[in-house]
Amino acid sequence: MEFNWPGEKLLIKLCDTIAGKGVGLLLKPWQMRREGAAAAEIKRLNSLMLAQTKIEVADIQSGKKVLLPGGRLENAGVTAIHEGVLPTTRLAIIEELEEIVRANVLKEEFRKEVSVTKAVLYAEQELEQDTQDATDVPVSDDWLLRWRDSAAAVSSDELQALWGKVLAGEVKSPGAFSLRTLAFLRNISREDAVLIEKLAPYVVKNFVVRPPKNKELIEDLDFLNFLELQELGILSGVEALGMSTQLRSSAQENFLQGLTSHGRVLLVRHSDVNRILKLPIYIVTRLGLEVLNLGWKRADEAYLLKVGEMIKQMGFEVEIGGYIIAGEDKIDCVDLKKI
Repeated sequence: MEFNWPGEKLLIKLCDTIAGKGVGLLLKPWQMRREGAAAAEIKRLNSLMLAQTKIEVADIQSGKKVLLPGGRLENAGVTAIHEGVLPTTRLAIIEELEEIVRANVLKEEFRKEVSVTKAVLYAEQELEQDTQDATDVPVSDDWLLRWRDSAAAVSSDELQALWGKVLAGEVKSPGAFSLRTLAFLRNISREDAVLIEKLAPYVVKNFVVRPPKNKELIEDLDFLNFLELQELGILSGVEALGMSTQLRSSAQENFLQGLTSHGRVLLVRHSDVNRILKLPIYIVTRLGLEVLNLGWKRADEAYLLKVGEMIKQMGFEVEIGGYIIAGEDKIDCVDLKKI
């Protein structure tokens, strides 16, 4: 019987996605061996290859080695211009400058390829234990080229891992990250990322419940932070202090509404099926939802309990617990407790 590891289908789709697109070229020899090698062996070879590549890049940057125009590495000093002969004419000086420029261009292209390859490997790590089935919808070539340019522009492991998550998410669900989101992530600052991470625990469905007058729901963020998040394009309606959402029952006999937040749920009930739950909110934009899908999310239990108490004071019955996705727009609630 053929054995399949959890994320095999998604990994195969990832390989098919980047094959022949100029993405992850350093992985090509190993990708050609995928059909005949075990997953553990593939990972080991990839890790060894990247480790060696990182050493060589560090040697180039420190000046220990020189990357020649043909792609060959030599120890610094061994390949002095004209084997140690100093240029004595203007033509020789020009030739020397051209050699230096070509070497610098090759060095930068080498660095970019290493960054893209590492991002691809991070994407593999995201997908290898994912049990989701691979869809037949392909990743757009234009999207992939934009992603490659963005991944090539970074050097830190943290940002390479971020772009790996983006690629993995797009392979799983093509269209999950728009070109606008790619542009946003390419220009995001560390301070912006920290602010978005602070917001993440307070997102319920596609909004943030705004505190009513003289009440505090969110301690980590103030009004100026919310304005800044609106300027970033993550939130909308911050100035509109009267903005609210009106939620109707998702059931037919009694009022029932589930407010989900990163694995936690507030289950709201009422005997009157026509009852409407009205909440003051800030809207999370499409850009905001896509960015938050990168994993900057966790539920804030204290915040959810405060929101539950606020809803309870409106005359609803409220329970808090976990949930499991049971299908499109369907969840199964577990371990519910009354507020």
